[in-house]
Amino acid sequence: MIEETHTEMVNRGPRRISPFFVPASIINMISGHVSIKFGFKGPNIAVVTACTTGLHAVGLSARLIEAGDADVMVAGGSESCVSPLGVGGFAAARALSTAMTIPRPRPVRGTRTATASCWARRRRAGAGRV
Repeated sequence: MIEETHTEMVNRGPRRISPFFVPASIINMISGHVSIKFGFKGPNIAVVTACTTGLHAVGLSARLIEAGDADVMVAGGSESCVSPLGVGGFAAARALSTAMTIPRPRPVRGTRTATASCWARRRRAGAGRV
């Protein structure tokens, strides 16, 4: 949605931005919609920590239960940067490689091996829940 809205703004001007763009782009809207759909009550927190979002969400949920702020929590996370802006940002940071260095049946472009001298970055999306 963010990429499409940006393209629309560049091509047709800012008046073409939907009034629902900001509310739809806010990260806690996902947990809000889940809460509304299933009638969940209590703490509703959206954690954003890139690749470790799901892990931090589970950890924060455990702490809320341990502190007595909640009896039960729904926790999970998803992160994706597989878009022209996301991939372009990693390319600008030189965090992508054009070498196909991980042995696989079908090597994936944009993958770099994890060694002491390089930063591993795989162009993928992931999700998790508990």
